[in-house]
Amino acid sequence: MAFAGIGGVGAGALAGLAAFGATTIIAAPVCIGAGAALCVKGFSLRKKATENVKQAKQLSKSVDEIVNYFEELRQAADSFNDCLQAVFARYREYVERVEITLLRETEWKKLTSAEKRK
Repeated sequence: MAFAGIGGVGAGALAGLAAFGATTIIAAPVCIGAGAALCVKGFSLRKKATENVKQAKQLSKSVDEIVNYFEELRQAADSFNDCLQAVFARYREYVERVEITLLRETEWKKLTSAEKRK
């Protein structure tokens, strides 16, 4: 009886091994095809990643150029603002002179030639 049990286990193991072998033979081409597809997809993704890195470097360069140009514009605007303030200060000075003159004398004909030149 023990030999029959051992024989049954052996026969079951051989049947299982045969089924596994058949499944492996059937599934092997599918696995190879899937592996090839994954390999192709991997190369495609690598190419896209390389292109993305290239575009990111170009974008970074463009951003740096824009930042530098903005800094130049800011400096020019500061300089222009300083000039405008200087002109306005001179303008205000002359307007004050005119106001003082008009407060003293309102008729142009009564002003002296020195007062008219101010």
